[in-house]
This record gives sequence, C-alpha cells and structure tokens, in this order.
Amino acid sequence: FPSHDMVVSTGFQGLDRSLLGLQPGQLVLIAARPGMGKTALALNWAVAAARQTNMAVAVFSYEMLYAELSLRLLASEACIDSRKLKTKDFNEMDLRSISHAIQRLSNLKLYINDSGATNLMDIRSYCRKLKAEQGLAMIVVDYLQIMPMHIKKQNREQEIAELSRGFK
Repeated sequence: FPSHDMVVSTGFQGLDRSLLGLQPGQLVLIAARPGMGKTALALNWAVAAARQTNMAVAVFSYEMLYAELSLRLLASEACIDSRKLKTKDFNEMDLRSISHAIQRLSNLKLYINDSGATNLMDIRSYCRKLKAEQGLAMIVVDYLQIMPMHIKKQNREQEIAELSRGFK
C-alpha cells in the first residue's frame, strides 16, 4: 500500500471530508441495495487512486466480466451514458470524449481480474507480486458475498466474516 502518510482521495471532495480520504491499510466495505452504484463508486475510487499514486490498483470482479467493467470505466471517464457505448450511438463530440478517456485510462495501472474462481489466497499472492513490482495503491473486490472460500465454513455469514478479517 502507499506509505503510511499517504492518504488517497476517493475523487469526491465531500466524501473525502467525511472519511478523511482513504487511509493506507484501511478496509472499506460498501453495502447497499442492488443497482445503487456500488461498483461504479468502487471503480471511481480505483481510478482516483491509480491516478494519484501512479501505483497499481487491483480490481477483482465476481459479478461482471472485464469487458463490462471496461465499458463502465470508459463511460465514466468520458462522461457519457454507457448505453451510448453499448449501442454505438454517439456523436462527434462523444467520440472525442471517448478518445481522450481511452488515452487517460491507458496510462493508469489498473489491473482487472474477472475470474470467478479467484479466492483470498489467490488475491493475496497476486497483490504481493504487484506490490513488489510497482507498488499497490488499492485493492477492490466486487462482490465479496459471492467470492469463493478457500476452506468452507458452517455458514456463509462465518465465511464473509473470515473473508473480511483476511482482507484486513
């Protein structure tokens, strides 16, 4: 993670004032009903962290594939509706925004893993390697509740608690 004195901005000033930014070693869990923007928020944080630190950000997705996450990132960075990208219904101005967004995103060290089989041990191993090679600013796991366990527990609540401790 970034050095202990490096606070990473979420990219949202109001949220940074409330949270005092994202602290090294901090575990943040985002919970809300489906469709409320948890993934979009986490991706925005990931982009902000990669941009500020010039270090790697690892994103592990258990719900969406790489192509869908990339599309979301591109739409957000270009400030255009993702439906326009999906339907290829964009105008000349949108095309310029998309081109600039691709340029900006391609310079970031964002690593997306969409393998639904990745467990906590795999994430630890991958992230240790990333940290040693180029520094690691943030790890995003979307969606903790469907992440596979290395060792099965009696119930899913115990498994989620163990995953949370493991990430911390």
